[in-house]
Amino acid sequence: MKVSIIIPTNRYGGFDITFSGLGKQTFDNNDWEVIIIDDFIENRKNECLSIAKKCSVKNILYLSSKSNYWRSNSLISNSRNTGLIYAKGELIISSDDYEWFAPKFIEEHWKMYNEGKYTLIGGGHAVKYNTEKINEINKLYSPDAKDDIENITVRDGISYKHFPMFMDTRTPNNVENCGGGWFYSFNASAPLNKIIEVNGFDEEFDLTREEDVDIGLRLEKVGCKFHYISNENTDIIQMDHRPVDIMMKEKKLFNNKYKDITYEDLRKRNVIESNKDEVQLVLKEKYGTMYDGSWGLHERRRLNNTFHANIVNNVKIFDLKEERKRIGL
Repeated sequence: MKVSIIIPTNRYGGFDITFSGLGKQTFDNNDWEVIIIDDFIENRKNECLSIAKKCSVKNILYLSSKSNYWRSNSLISNSRNTGLIYAKGELIISSDDYEWFAPKFIEEHWKMYNEGKYTLIGGGHAVKYNTEKINEINKLYSPDAKDDIENITVRDGISYKHFPMFMDTRTPNNVENCGGGWFYSFNASAPLNKIIEVNGFDEEFDLTREEDVDIGLRLEKVGCKFHYISNENTDIIQMDHRPVDIMMKEKKLFNNKYKDITYEDLRKRNVIESNKDEVQLVLKEKYGTMYDGSWGLHERRRLNNTFHANIVNNVKIFDLKEERKRIGL
């Protein structure tokens, strides 16, 4: 297997969007696989596999996340590491749900890797859509995908192409040899052997996010070169899933276990570790850093001068290499 695409999700819907793009890939179907890590409140394996088959997507592995060490409602690193345990591809493409992929997407990622440039970081655009027709969306706007030029209509009747909501704040220009901090996991690839070398995503970052920036910085330490390329083949098109999130919160479809609490509230109450029914937060008082959150975790990693991840009190809470060995990979 040449390529594994790892896509975590915990949202309602989205499979139509994912597989409509993947089903039109120019890359040989036998050379890539899709690993879906689904943490929705109910099992959707049959729905996932049925839509994949309808879209002619061949190699599908449907999983739920492994058990987690850290208490968090956002287990994105844990989910991605679950996919990495089972991945068979030489190259790993990291992506998100509610994304559409241009026909040459996998081909371009593999080409960059195969030419010796190791990592490719792609850009992205976003589109709005009609929240009342979530299940009917199967075509997205893409300026060079001739078969898919169909604008999405939102509830007020206005058609949108691109709009400035997307989280990608990087330059629209191509940048060779950019820093590892540009590694945004909604659209990035890296060699599996390098990811194993840095022990995958650091699950402690599930407490704060920016887990993708962290692994990018660690991959840089083990020799990965980064190339940011933004064009019609490498960019993903992401649907604005905020209306879906709002709907899910209203209907209590999110599988949240812990209460949300701010750093300020914890500090006012003079506690440096949250209670068992709350999300564990990274407080600077507890971690001995200048900043709370991701900045504090990055600071600690820099001060320790290490790229090792998932180690607590000198014990590995997750060992990617050993987990793969356990299942025979």
